[in-house]
Amino acid sequence: MSVKFKVALSVILFAVIFPATALTSYGASRDTSWPIITVNGAQVDSLWETRSGGFDYLTPATDLSRSTGAEYSFFPGTGGILIKKGNHLLELFIDRKAAIINGVKTTLGQSPLSVDGVIYVPLHTVASGLGYSVSYDEKEKSFNLSSLPGPSLERQPPVKTINELLPRGSVFLETTESKKGDLDGDGKDEYSGLYRKNDGTYGVIIYSQENDGFKQLWQKEEEFPPSLMELADLNDGGGSELLVGWNLGTPIGSYLEIYSFKGGHPDLIFSGMYHRFDQGDFDADGKNEFALWQRDYGDTYSTSVFKWNGKMFAPVECLPGYYQKVVKYYQGPSQNRSAQYYLSMAHLRSGEFDMALEAAAEGLNLPQGHPSNADFHRLKGLALVGLERYSEARESLEFSLQGSPGPVWTEARFALSRCYVATGETARGRMEIIRALNEGNHWQGYQRALETIKAEMASKK
Repeated sequence: MSVKFKVALSVILFAVIFPATALTSYGASRDTSWPIITVNGAQVDSLWETRSGGFDYLTPATDLSRSTGAEYSFFPGTGGILIKKGNHLLELFIDRKAAIINGVKTTLGQSPLSVDGVIYVPLHTVASGLGYSVSYDEKEKSFNLSSLPGPSLERQPPVKTINELLPRGSVFLETTESKKGDLDGDGKDEYSGLYRKNDGTYGVIIYSQENDGFKQLWQKEEEFPPSLMELADLNDGGGSELLVGWNLGTPIGSYLEIYSFKGGHPDLIFSGMYHRFDQGDFDADGKNEFALWQRDYGDTYSTSVFKWNGKMFAPVECLPGYYQKVVKYYQGPSQNRSAQYYLSMAHLRSGEFDMALEAAAEGLNLPQGHPSNADFHRLKGLALVGLERYSEARESLEFSLQGSPGPVWTEARFALSRCYVATGETARGRMEIIRALNEGNHWQGYQRALETIKAEMASKK
């Protein structure tokens, strides 16, 4: 799937041609007769159970995505469901059999459903779409998902010079140097390089240097010029990953792809947009993180730090060691509403809730524009929850969520759930946390929300 196609999807996802489907009720129900699911031999730690849907079993999208390392988002305003893992991209819709599976329009045998606030998707469709085989163990009453191996590194016949590795008429880019690292975990270094073809397109190549010359292992070509190439251990896998960025132009920025080659199979494990990229051990725990800065308005950027959680790269909720750098970027007198918003956000991600509250209040006093007042009230609410001023936070968060159709507000839902619980409305708090978890798994605070609901369920056993 090309970069252009994937970026186009990220821009037009779930246009308003699909009608909204409301969540009906909230709560997790259990029936021990329902089957369990395993992924590569490990049992899925499900919050809700898989159930029969008539034409296929229905399983909670949030549980299946978490266990497979897929990014998952639900858009209440359109009923759209997006599940993404590497090059696999699934677009489904509540109560609709029309779907797009890896770029192909498909008619499903079983429609996704919303039941008791939980989003259910057809098990076989989603599992196979994400690159898994599915088998059923009658004795254990379990569905067993196994990863289908991708293509192996090619290991072409050796050539005497590096330039012979490239397609005819191609040249290595003079402005870049080859990088080396153990990509496939065999204890030997591999090399990566960038090149330009004579038709004006570009490519990245992985190769090895051996006694009998050089061997091409893998290559990928794009129509966009590269803006980044690094080898770094980002998923704590005892080896390096390949990071390559493709420059789509100044207004849009660059598209980052991170590949793992562990076991000799290329695997796209992350992709995302950026205008500025940072990588390093930001929290001094001996493991690398990376930060993506994506331009919003003028010289302001939406900044997110990502860390490997064992299954996927997830955005970090609080990281003072890096976000203080973001604070310094925005500090100083400013009448820029966008800069004030991202200053407040940086304080929030640094755990400086009082300063985040002050910056958000100052932003609200600026002439109305971008970001909206609702955006600033969201930050105010998050900061007030951090300060445990729950009654005040509830007012700001409820205002920020009015009419909001999508998962961009998911962190605010989780914060609102904490307000309801703290002010004695436990059932309403439970409603919001279930709603937050079922709106996606790729937002700051998701892990804490997950642990919160797990603890509640455990206390009721």
